[in-house]
Amino acid sequence: MKSLTINIPTSMEAMLTKFVSAGYFKTEEDIFIIALSDFIRRNQIELMEYFVAEDIKWAFQKKDN
Repeated sequence: MKSLTINIPTSMEAMLTKFVSAGYFKTEEDIFIIALSDFIRRNQIELMEYFVAEDIKWAFQKKDN
């Protein structure tokens, strides 16, 4: 598993601590893992379409040269 170090605003840190203290999440790290997973799930098709379009553009450029 990869480890990341991030800086977050103090106000966000306080909110994360409240969510963990209230029992919504086991750890602050869990919040970030869930948020990233949700972001990837919501944007996966759009990201794939973007990379496919970039590949097609690259192929046409190679063909023209």
